[in-house]
Amino acid sequence: MNLSILKSDKKNLNSFISAGSALIFIGFIDIFFNSFFSTNITSFLPDKISYLTPLLFGLFGLYLIRIEFSGNKLLDKINTNFNSSNFNALLTLLVIFALIKYIPPLLNWFVFDANFAGNTKEDCTSGGACWVFVKVWLNRFVYGLYPDSEQWRINTAFLTLFLLVGASFFVPQKFKKYIIIFLLFVYPIIGLKLISGGDFGLKYVETGAWGGLSLTFIVSAFALILCFPIGTILALGRRSKLPAIRYTSIGFIELWRGVPLITVLFMSAVMFPMFLPDGTYVDKLIRVLIAITLFEAAYMAEVVRGGATSFT
Repeated sequence: MNLSILKSDKKNLNSFISAGSALIFIGFIDIFFNSFFSTNITSFLPDKISYLTPLLFGLFGLYLIRIEFSGNKLLDKINTNFNSSNFNALLTLLVIFALIKYIPPLLNWFVFDANFAGNTKEDCTSGGACWVFVKVWLNRFVYGLYPDSEQWRINTAFLTLFLLVGASFFVPQKFKKYIIIFLLFVYPIIGLKLISGGDFGLKYVETGAWGGLSLTFIVSAFALILCFPIGTILALGRRSKLPAIRYTSIGFIELWRGVPLITVLFMSAVMFPMFLPDGTYVDKLIRVLIAITLFEAAYMAEVVRGGATSFT
């Protein structure tokens, strides 16, 4: 069948947009009623055809409105991004129809039929998600085994970090450098001492009790802060004219970038203590922090080097 006579152009654009939009609308109405009300408005057709009618209506409707450089910005954007070919139109419809069909049941399970009130699993009776479990154990998910009475120290450390980072965007330029220096060289020491304790009357909390989401933030925050100065030094070393410094920096960067992070973590947490002399102990969290910092520093060095290269 020759569909060229049904190909829209600027002369008959309005007619084809109206016809195509109507077909697309019918396709969406069909899938909507089928998903929300279990009603098939094309049930009078054979089963196989009826099942595919939303897709067929939508495909034919998108075909009718497909035109290059129509002059309508919205239509051109839709055709460029979602309707550039029959295959792309099919993918667009499949994704939209899947969202319409499967998001409502997920919302019902996650929110509308879920249980939020209660303290035991017996309170989960609706068949939806049991958020009671999350509510009861939320403190452990966030802080691990960190003592409840001392959790204010973690909150204070991160609140201070957020305030310092936020202030660096708004303070005058002459003060910004002091905040950055404080973040890079002073805050990591203060933050770790505040969280670990042992000084200034703070109760010591061993790193084995640190855990949950807060531990992820601690490792990420301190590794990101510490990797920047190390990465900058490595980037400058890689651009050095002294062969020893340049090749040492290149070797370090390429070695760490070539090793998967999971291997770095395994080596630091499990293998590294086997190479230490008897009686020598380095805390596991410190080992992991150093390993991730060096790993990220290798990538940061390439970012800094790329930025420096763009200026030369």
